[in-house]
Amino acid sequence: MRRNLLREFWHTPRTMNLASGLLVLAGLTGLLMSLGLWLANQPFFSLRQVVVDAPAARLVQVQQADIREALGSQLSGTALTADLRPLQAGLSQHPWIRQVSIRRVWPNRWLVRLEEHEAVAIWTDGRLVNRYGELFVGEPSAAREHARTSLNCQMPRLGGPVGTLDRVIARARAVQSLLQDQSLRVTSVSLTEQFSWQLELDGRHRIVLGREGLATDWQSRLTALVQSLPWLTQRVLRDQPGQALHLDLRYANGYAFSPMAAAEEASPSDPTSAQPSCLIYLKEATGYAT
Repeated sequence: MRRNLLREFWHTPRTMNLASGLLVLAGLTGLLMSLGLWLANQPFFSLRQVVVDAPAARLVQVQQADIREALGSQLSGTALTADLRPLQAGLSQHPWIRQVSIRRVWPNRWLVRLEEHEAVAIWTDGRLVNRYGELFVGEPSAAREHARTSLNCQMPRLGGPVGTLDRVIARARAVQSLLQDQSLRVTSVSLTEQFSWQLELDGRHRIVLGREGLATDWQSRLTALVQSLPWLTQRVLRDQPGQALHLDLRYANGYAFSPMAAAEEASPSDPTSAQPSCLIYLKEATGYAT
């Protein structure tokens, strides 16, 4: 006689007890989940406060109205049930916000941590470069005003072919480091399409460093120029001390110079300003823990 295994399985007391326990557990779990969902949607958990935390406890380009609009357009549910991902994405779309994180604070608050872009340079296509060497789209006039009044510096111009941002920033850092003890301000660092380096100092003097691989390294040639500029101004240009110069440093043991026409002096920097270049604020990137 063949055994009915299925019948034996269901008629075993131990199996029936296990099945009953699982059904009760599933029912209790569903009940608790329903109860939790019902509680989370009660008015008590409606959003009461949004706390904004920003470095140095201040925001310049991002206004409270911008935050309120971004959160309000995406808000649905209570402080506990609302999906924070679209809220965070909405805030991230603001051009001046570098990074943002949103966390729930029991029982009805949100903590919004924001970091605003702080521009220290202008890229060749009009975009701005922040402290971490990242490009973003912002209003150049507002960035220059913030740099002048809050950072006490002048924003330089950076430029280069597509894909050379990191390379240009590295060279800008190196130039700034070399000139940090001099009374000269770097107002432009650029790499041409022919991969030739060019600089601008004090919004007036334009310098051609040339390509890599010349007989002498660019640091030595630029240092020699800086050391000779006082002599050049006092002896050669004594009748025109404010004359802007075009300087060619592609020579191994010297440089060539020529006066620059007034029409060529097209720099948004103030050549009379004593403020340093904003390149001094470039630093390594950091991020929020999620």
